[in-house]
Amino acid sequence: MPDLDMLIGDTVVASLADYFGHPCRYELSYTASSGDRAAVAVSISEADLRTVAIAVADSVRVNVTATDTSDNIAAQDFYVSVEQPNRAPEVTGRIPDVSASPNRPTLRGRSPASRERRSGPRAAGPQRPSVRTPRSP
Repeated sequence: MPDLDMLIGDTVVASLADYFGHPCRYELSYTASSGDRAAVAVSISEADLRTVAIAVADSVRVNVTATDTSDNIAAQDFYVSVEQPNRAPEVTGRIPDVSASPNRPTLRGRSPASRERRSGPRAAGPQRPSVRTPRSP
């Protein structure tokens, strides 16, 4: 059986009939074990071996055994290396829209509480005079 290079979360399913046979065509039963079950999980369903990469590991030995009806056995080992995938970053939120006027920038989508925090007491400095202009009727 070939060695495997896998990424965490990968699953490989292989037909054991491709790797074991019997000269008299007797039916075979299979078992499998992993040298590090915390990193590489193996299971068998009928004649399929499922290998699952769980955690980063270097060269975990997997043993597969075929047994015939007379308890004769054949065994093969292969090795699995598991790496952390290097995936691209993902967008997890949305940046709020921003609008600005010449006199007053505002952020749309902000909560009233965050607006209050933002418009809290200002540092002491020169005060601008307030000018009111009458409205036209």
